[in-house]
Amino acid sequence: MERTVLTLGPEGQLTLPIDIRQAMGISAGAQVEALMDGSSLTISPRWPETSNHNAIQELDQLIDELQAIFRGQPSLEEDLYAMRHEDDRRMEQKLG
Repeated sequence: MERTVLTLGPEGQLTLPIDIRQAMGISAGAQVEALMDGSSLTISPRWPETSNHNAIQELDQLIDELQAIFRGQPSLEEDLYAMRHEDDRRMEQKLG
């Protein structure tokens, strides 16, 4: 963890040094969240709804939902094995 001392401007504004902005992946106009916990202040990027960060979270949620839907269903491998077994059975009947 790296400590950086910042100075409040005349209107109470903080300027984040460029190395911090680059490391956090934010640029001018980006929104950040400030979280106060007692006498501590944590500043974190606030990702817009269209960002990759949220897209990844939405994909993870979709994967979880799909897994829940198909949980307990036969796997593709099981389906293919059953189809092959049925085809073999039909072939044996045909050949007699």
